[in-house]
Amino acid sequence: VIVSKSGGAGDAAAVESLDYDALIVATGAEISLDAVPGAMENENAVLPFYTVEQAMELKRRLALLDVYLEDDAMQQQQQQPVNVVVVGGGYSGVELALNLVDRFGGPNNDNVQVSLVHRGSQVLEYATEHNRKQGTERLEKAGGNGMASTSV
Repeated sequence: VIVSKSGGAGDAAAVESLDYDALIVATGAEISLDAVPGAMENENAVLPFYTVEQAMELKRRLALLDVYLEDDAMQQQQQQPVNVVVVGGGYSGVELALNLVDRFGGPNNDNVQVSLVHRGSQVLEYATEHNRKQGTERLEKAGGNGMASTSV
């Protein structure tokens, strides 16, 4: 993946190549990158999701992933699906995971696997039973992989 970084207003963007096995988007109420093995060493592979700027960065990174997935040479070399992992099984995490599954073509896409990882005992654990059931059923039906009681 090619990443373009800007130091701020008026700075020229620096371009660098970044390799990673999985892109992690963390959507929880608090983030502690030092609690995620490898996150501090490669902070560009982890993207918190709190601000408009971070949402725009996610959009940019997804566009880069689209280019990668459309490259015929890359598709021939790709032995297994690209894994996109959403960390946090609250409302925003489930919504983001569902949007990502939809963006990449749903359950019939063999090139991308979207997983939702949640540390708690169940996805949407603080939601009403009805909302929890609806959210988890939609994620499963859409082709997302929900994993509760799982840490990264």
